[in-house]
Parts: sequence; structure tokens; C-alpha cells
Amino acid sequence: MAATLKVFLVVITVFYRYTGIHGERSCYIENMENDITNIKKDIEDLKKQIGTSDKCMGMLLVNGLRHRVPDSELTASSMIDNGHGPHRARLGTQMEGANMRGGWSAKIKDQNQWIQADLGKIMQVFGVITQGRISTVHYQWVTSYKVSYSTNGSIYKYAVRNNNQIMEGNSDMWTPVLNMFDPVQARYVRINPVSWKATISMRFDIIGC
Repeated sequence: MAATLKVFLVVITVFYRYTGIHGERSCYIENMENDITNIKKDIEDLKKQIGTSDKCMGMLLVNGLRHRVPDSELTASSMIDNGHGPHRARLGTQMEGANMRGGWSAKIKDQNQWIQADLGKIMQVFGVITQGRISTVHYQWVTSYKVSYSTNGSIYKYAVRNNNQIMEGNSDMWTPVLNMFDPVQARYVRINPVSWKATISMRFDIIGC
């Protein structure tokens, strides 16, 4: 298990350093070690659920080094336009030109909205990382959400953290927030926003193996 945790932390650290998450604001570089420490604490809390086998190495599944979900398999209940589409929701995504926005934004503001990743096969999933939408004008992020999952795309269940379905989200547009939950077997993973700042906008990744 120690080896699994070590490799997972290395993957997260490399991702932070080379995708520019903290580069969005230089002051956030100073917080990198604190972020990694908090992630390590959350993983320690899940040792019993995950078990002691090193066969499952936690990694980023949407935009990771070893597993990447194609744009076509990132879908959502709604979007303002293509520039705010689910393909813009990868963790660390930046604004590109005049039309490609820094995150997914739902067209409708209600609790029926969702963004989904099709992992391509059934995998073990035990966490998500979220960010707000990066913007020079708008201040938008999801403050709480649920995670639902399915093996067949038809029947969904909710992931649970400490006997609670609702996960704490973001409080700004830059900082990645990690939520670990009881491991589940899933091919389709949805984030269902419950509350938000201004409008439903976010970036995300999924942790599993």
C-alpha cells in the first residue's frame, strides 16, 4: 500500500507541476506542498477501504499520463455553447482564443445538471478533483456536488464519503479540491452539482485505476 500511495503522490505532483494548475496564479505555487499533504491525508483515511494490494495504483483517469478520456466521451446535461462544452472541463484547462472557455458551463442552473466521463471500461474509482472555471471576468465554480456512477450507462448509484453523498466543492476558480470516497466499480462517472457560485461551471478529473 505504501508503494501505491507513493506512486499516486508522484503522479499528482507531476500533474501539478506540468499542467499549470498553480501557474494560473503564481502565489498558488507556494501552496503546492500543502495540497499534496492534504491529498496524502485523504488517501491515508482510505487505506482500509482500498486494501493493502499494490495492484491498484491511483491515477488520473480523465486527463492522466496513462489513461485519457477522449473529448467525445465527455458529455453533459447542457452547455452554454461549444466553447463552454464538457471537453473544456479537463482539470487545468486554460482559455484559448476568444471562444474556447476555461471550463464547462451548464446552460441551465438547476440541480438536474451533470457532467460525465465514459472511462471506456469498468474501472475502480475512488475520488474526484475539481476546479472552478478559469476566467478574467467571471467568478464561477461548484461549491458542492454528488458523484454518481454506473457500469452500463443506465442504472446509476451515488458514491458515498463518510456516509454522505454530498461532497464539498470549490471556493475559488484556481485551487484543485480533492474528494475521496468509498471505492466503486464504474465505467460512467457523473458529477451532479448541488450548489454553485454564480452559475454551474467547473473543471475536473477522476481518480482510480
